[in-house]
Amino acid sequence: SKGKIKLCLYKEAYSYICSITIDPAYPDFSPATGGKACLLELQSTNFPKTIETMLTSQAQEIVRRMQEGLTAERALLMSNPIKVPKNFHLDTEDFKEGKQARLTNQTIQNIKHDTEALKRVS
Repeated sequence: SKGKIKLCLYKEAYSYICSITIDPAYPDFSPATGGKACLLELQSTNFPKTIETMLTSQAQEIVRRMQEGLTAERALLMSNPIKVPKNFHLDTEDFKEGKQARLTNQTIQNIKHDTEALKRVS
């Protein structure tokens, strides 16, 4: 029989409920045999269709990456289109302690550049 995970996410008035079905052959599952080792299916949500599609696509991609051997942290970070600094890791002591970032001249120049670019775009 197949394993099944039911994921229910709620935040204030919004909800997203999906299931992840895991093939019994997983982790020895081979994509060459056809099908998918883990299949994510949306069951219900009250998000607008565009947000629903985006969330489901991102979740399916995270599941696919984890099947390929990436850690949960790495799969999640790769699904975010915003670039993460190379030295950023969620499990480091600096992050856990809430260490403050150092403000340098280069950082200030980058912020000024980003602000000007945003002004031109808007």
